[in-house]
Amino acid sequence: MESIFVKLAQYPYIETEHLLLRPVTLDDAEAMFECASDKKKGDSLGRKANYKVKGR
Repeated sequence: MESIFVKLAQYPYIETEHLLLRPVTLDDAEAMFECASDKKKGDSLGRKANYKVKGR
């Protein structure tokens, strides 16, 4: 059976009329941190929000 990672590597982008799924890149870090720092989003995911960057 082929690994899910091998299958995903064959199709790095999945695009529909309303959605684009692509691999995460370093350029996404700021937006991901903002989402992770949003208390409402953290609560809905069942985890605490991240408010600090480690090492700062």
